[in-house]
Formats: sequence, C-alpha cells, structure tokens
Amino acid sequence: MFAFIPRRDVKPIAKDLIATFGTLHKMFSASIEDMSQVKGISENTATFLKSVHALHTRAVKEDLMNKPALNNWDRLLDYCHATMAEDSIERFRVLYLNKKN
Repeated sequence: MFAFIPRRDVKPIAKDLIATFGTLHKMFSASIEDMSQVKGISENTATFLKSVHALHTRAVKEDLMNKPALNNWDRLLDYCHATMAEDSIERFRVLYLNKKN
C-alpha cells in the first residue's frame, strides 16, 4: 500500500480498512468504490489492493491445480475455498466420490 501512498504511515489506514470491513477477507472482497470511501484510500490504491488480492488468488489456484485435490481433505477444502470464496452469489457444488475419491 505504501507504493500508492508515499511518505506516509499507512498503518492507521490499514487499521481503518479492517475496522470498516471487519476482516481482511471482507476488505479484499469489497468493491473499489467501497474501498475508496475509506479516508486515505484513492481509487488507484483500491485498484492496487484488488490487484494484489487477484494475484494471490491466482497463485493459490495455480498451485492447487497442479496437485491432485481429491486425495487429501485439507487440499480439497483449499481448492473449494480458492475457487468459490470470492463469489458474490451463493453457489452449490456436488462432488461425487467413490472409495478411492
């Protein structure tokens, strides 16, 4: 965030973001317009934050896609979280598994 807010302590702004949205996840899920309502956050800064989150999400998905997801319960949960956590509408997925997953 300091890259878009030069020569200024960004810790209070980060705390305001978390206080406004409640959690880091909700902050990253917020729209650019909603983020921009927080004092000290411009549209460019909000876009930067959304870009960082999108890059992280893509990296997690890429890592998960290169490994079998159904042979490990934790990996399956990570896969589901990575692929569905950012959806703004509720989705339902069914996984049909046999004894060998």
